[in-house]
Amino acid sequence: MTDDRLLSMLTAQAQLQREAYGIDVNVADMTIESRVRYIKDMVLAATDELHEALNEAPWKPWTIGVPVINEEAFFAELVDVWHFVMNLLLVAHAGWTPDRVAVELAVRYTTKNRKNLQRQLDGYDGRNKCPGCRRALDDDAVLCRRYTMPDYDGVAEFICYPTACRYYEDGKRVTSS
Repeated sequence: MTDDRLLSMLTAQAQLQREAYGIDVNVADMTIESRVRYIKDMVLAATDELHEALNEAPWKPWTIGVPVINEEAFFAELVDVWHFVMNLLLVAHAGWTPDRVAVELAVRYTTKNRKNLQRQLDGYDGRNKCPGCRRALDDDAVLCRRYTMPDYDGVAEFICYPTACRYYEDGKRVTSS
């Protein structure tokens, strides 16, 4: 997908929100409460649409008969999901225009795609995560960090950014005495 097509879709989505629903996705004009509520609503709507997409594929192992995927309905549900994902992208950063969102998405997707490929080539096993929030420590946006504590026989300790808590490598929370 080119940046022009993505930009066209994001611009059309912002216009749809403004004209049909009276919602300006310009984050600068939203209170933190309305932004959080909007994000929650869009995540729930996208999740619901994903479930609808799943219903178009005979995923249940006990389904009897020849499995048939209703490809058109499945694709249509994914388009619905994309509407809600675009809404989330448009409110992710204060002051970002659809153009900036399109550029950042293209750059960050490419970067993450390369990282995911390298993880697989390196034998990724999912263990390089913060024991507190379970985020991957090698993701650029993750602020959690691993520290080795020399005073405690080299035991690894993590500082989990979202919770501001400390955890040991085995996931047990550090308690202060």
